[in-house]
Amino acid sequence: MSEKKFEGRQFQQNEAAPNPEKSKLEGIYARDLVPPRLKEILGDFSPNIVVHKNGDEIDFVIHGNEILDTSDPEKSRRYFHDAFRYFTSDTFQEEYPELMVEEGKFYRPLVRVVIGEKSPDIFFVYTLEVRSDLRGKGVGAAFEEHFDQLAKQLGFKFHASHQNDAETARYFLQHGRYLLAEIRDDKKEEFRPMRDPDDEEVYQTIKFLNPEDVNEYVRPERIGTDVEDKIRYMESQIANFREK
Repeated sequence: MSEKKFEGRQFQQNEAAPNPEKSKLEGIYARDLVPPRLKEILGDFSPNIVVHKNGDEIDFVIHGNEILDTSDPEKSRRYFHDAFRYFTSDTFQEEYPELMVEEGKFYRPLVRVVIGEKSPDIFFVYTLEVRSDLRGKGVGAAFEEHFDQLAKQLGFKFHASHQNDAETARYFLQHGRYLLAEIRDDKKEEFRPMRDPDDEEVYQTIKFLNPEDVNEYVRPERIGTDVEDKIRYMESQIANFREK
């Protein structure tokens, strides 16, 4: 079993060949990925972190000592269906064999996160999933705040992610983010790594780690607009895309 505790040494598992241009995420420690507030939020337990690294992406799971019985495939699938939205039983067992205690028994995941470097300026969160019974306790907010700080320390200018629906996007917009659709035309090239022709209906949101950059990057008429205005603006962008 390859398992790293919060205070763990620099992780080495699943290393890819070094990139010609070194990622800012190179050399990061497992302990750097975990919000200091997490233990306080989740209470008295012994959390551990399993980290996978693949080039400029880092995929990790946090777990405690609870055991999940996966010997009944249908029961296991139902558990993950109720506990997570995108993290499935098959994915869990195939991608995280380190969590196996013994045949048919795994440590239960608490949080699964995938982060990456979209560009030297863009710190991107691909996935942040908190187990259903832990939602509403501030775990997701703790990670978002922590990643703001981590990304800034690593020298990124933007902390970005995508949301599949307006309801999820509202949370991020309420916490000071802007939509990719609100970026000035002359600055859009810097965000090209975030763009995907197949995801024009996805809400792409950006946190400016240096607040003074807002005026430089955001369309003047979009600065200071409220959350509902942003949602309506994005809905109009989606409608225009569908008409093409």
